[in-house]
Amino acid sequence: MTNDEKLKFAQFISRYAHHSYEWGRHDCMLFPVNWHDARYGTTKTASIQHKYSNRIQAIKFYKNFISVTGWLAGNGYNEVQDLQDGDYVVSGIAQWPQVYVALGGVLYMMCEDGLRGFSPGAIDIKSIWRR
Repeated sequence: MTNDEKLKFAQFISRYAHHSYEWGRHDCMLFPVNWHDARYGTTKTASIQHKYSNRIQAIKFYKNFISVTGWLAGNGYNEVQDLQDGDYVVSGIAQWPQVYVALGGVLYMMCEDGLRGFSPGAIDIKSIWRR
Protein backbone atom coordinates (compact mmCIF):
# COMPACT_ATOMS: atom_id res chain seq x y z
CA MET A 1 0.00 0.00 0.00
CA THR A 2 1.46 3.34 -1.02
CA ASN A 3 1.51 6.37 1.28
CA ASP A 4 -1.18 7.98 -0.92
CA GLU A 5 -3.36 4.86 -0.49
CA LYS A 6 -2.78 4.92 3.28
CA LEU A 7 -3.93 8.53 3.39
CA LYS A 8 -6.93 7.69 1.19
CA PHE A 9 -7.90 4.82 3.52
CA ALA A 10 -7.47 7.02 6.61
CA GLN A 11 -9.82 9.56 4.99
CA PHE A 12 -12.22 6.74 4.06
CA ILE A 13 -12.22 5.55 7.69
CA SER A 14 -12.84 9.08 8.92
CA ARG A 15 -15.86 9.48 6.62
CA TYR A 16 -17.20 5.99 7.34
CA ALA A 17 -16.97 6.55 11.10
CA HIS A 18 -19.81 9.05 10.81
CA HIS A 19 -22.20 6.44 9.43
CA SER A 20 -24.52 4.53 11.71
CA TYR A 21 -24.70 0.80 11.10
CA GLU A 22 -27.45 0.08 8.62
CA TRP A 23 -28.08 -3.33 7.07
CA GLY A 24 -27.61 -3.20 3.31
CA ARG A 25 -26.07 0.30 3.34
CA HIS A 26 -23.33 0.63 5.98
CA ASP A 27 -22.62 -2.78 7.45
CA CYS A 28 -19.92 -5.38 7.98
CA MET A 29 -20.24 -6.83 4.45
CA LEU A 30 -20.25 -3.49 2.70
CA PHE A 31 -17.36 -1.80 4.55
CA PRO A 32 -14.57 -3.84 2.88
CA VAL A 33 -16.33 -3.78 -0.51
CA ASN A 34 -16.81 -0.01 -0.30
CA TRP A 35 -13.09 0.35 0.42
CA HIS A 36 -12.25 -1.92 -2.53
CA ASP A 37 -14.38 0.31 -4.78
CA ALA A 38 -12.80 3.50 -3.44
CA ARG A 39 -9.28 2.12 -3.80
CA TYR A 40 -9.61 0.53 -7.24
CA GLY A 41 -12.38 2.57 -8.88
CA THR A 42 -14.76 -0.37 -9.23
CA THR A 43 -18.50 -0.70 -8.53
CA LYS A 44 -18.63 -4.02 -6.67
CA THR A 45 -20.79 -2.47 -3.94
CA ALA A 46 -23.77 -2.47 -6.31
CA SER A 47 -23.93 -6.28 -6.18
CA ILE A 48 -24.51 -6.19 -2.41
CA GLN A 49 -25.97 -2.82 -1.42
CA HIS A 50 -29.73 -2.72 -0.74
CA LYS A 51 -30.08 -6.51 -1.13
CA TYR A 52 -31.12 -6.99 2.53
CA SER A 53 -32.35 -4.80 5.37
CA ASN A 54 -31.87 -6.88 8.53
CA ARG A 55 -29.69 -9.65 9.96
CA ILE A 56 -31.90 -12.56 8.81
CA GLN A 57 -32.09 -11.24 5.25
CA ALA A 58 -28.31 -10.63 5.29
CA ILE A 59 -27.63 -14.23 6.36
CA LYS A 60 -29.94 -15.54 3.63
CA PHE A 61 -28.27 -13.24 1.07
CA TYR A 62 -24.80 -14.36 2.10
CA LYS A 63 -25.78 -18.06 1.89
CA ASN A 64 -26.69 -17.52 -1.78
CA PHE A 65 -23.74 -15.25 -2.54
CA ILE A 66 -20.14 -16.19 -3.24
CA SER A 67 -18.01 -16.87 -0.14
CA VAL A 68 -15.79 -14.10 1.21
CA THR A 69 -12.63 -15.94 0.20
CA GLY A 70 -14.16 -16.69 -3.22
CA TRP A 71 -14.97 -13.00 -3.66
CA LEU A 72 -11.46 -11.96 -2.61
CA ALA A 73 -9.78 -14.49 -4.94
CA GLY A 74 -12.12 -13.52 -7.77
CA ASN A 75 -11.18 -9.87 -7.36
CA GLY A 76 -7.45 -10.39 -7.57
CA TYR A 77 -6.53 -10.92 -3.93
CA ASN A 78 -4.07 -13.62 -2.90
CA GLU A 79 -3.82 -15.30 0.48
CA VAL A 80 -0.64 -14.30 2.32
CA GLN A 81 0.92 -15.06 5.69
CA ASP A 82 2.20 -11.66 6.88
CA LEU A 83 -0.06 -8.72 7.72
CA GLN A 84 0.51 -5.39 5.96
CA ASP A 85 -1.44 -2.17 5.57
CA GLY A 86 -4.32 -2.58 3.15
CA ASP A 87 -4.71 -6.32 3.71
CA TYR A 88 -8.11 -7.89 4.24
CA VAL A 89 -8.31 -10.14 7.30
CA VAL A 90 -10.96 -12.85 7.49
CA SER A 91 -12.16 -14.10 10.86
CA GLY A 92 -15.36 -15.62 12.24
CA ILE A 93 -17.05 -18.74 10.90
CA ALA A 94 -17.66 -19.82 7.32
CA GLN A 95 -21.41 -19.21 7.59
CA TRP A 96 -20.88 -15.66 8.91
CA PRO A 97 -17.32 -14.43 8.38
CA GLN A 98 -15.99 -11.09 9.53
CA VAL A 99 -13.74 -9.04 7.28
CA TYR A 100 -11.36 -6.40 8.57
CA VAL A 101 -9.08 -4.00 6.70
CA ALA A 102 -5.62 -3.34 8.16
CA LEU A 103 -3.96 0.04 8.60
CA GLY A 104 -1.23 1.09 11.03
CA GLY A 105 -1.41 -2.11 13.06
CA VAL A 106 -5.18 -1.82 13.52
CA LEU A 107 -7.91 -3.96 11.94
CA TYR A 108 -11.01 -1.94 11.03
CA MET A 109 -14.51 -3.35 10.72
CA MET A 110 -18.01 -1.89 10.69
CA CYS A 111 -19.78 -3.31 13.74
CA GLU A 112 -23.39 -2.89 14.76
CA ASP A 113 -22.30 -0.18 17.19
CA GLY A 114 -20.24 1.63 14.54
CA LEU A 115 -16.81 1.52 12.91
CA ARG A 116 -14.27 -0.08 15.25
CA GLY A 117 -10.56 -0.76 15.24
CA PHE A 118 -9.11 -3.90 16.79
CA SER A 119 -5.65 -5.12 17.68
CA PRO A 120 -4.68 -8.07 15.44
CA GLY A 121 -3.91 -10.06 18.60
CA ALA A 122 -7.55 -9.75 19.68
CA ILE A 123 -8.84 -11.33 16.46
CA ASP A 124 -8.91 -15.04 15.57
CA ILE A 125 -7.39 -14.57 12.12
CA LYS A 126 -8.41 -17.28 9.67
CA SER A 127 -6.72 -15.79 6.59
CA ILE A 128 -5.03 -12.65 5.25
CA TRP A 129 -5.57 -11.41 1.69
CA ARG A 130 -3.65 -8.89 -0.41
CA ARG A 131 -3.98 -7.44 -3.88
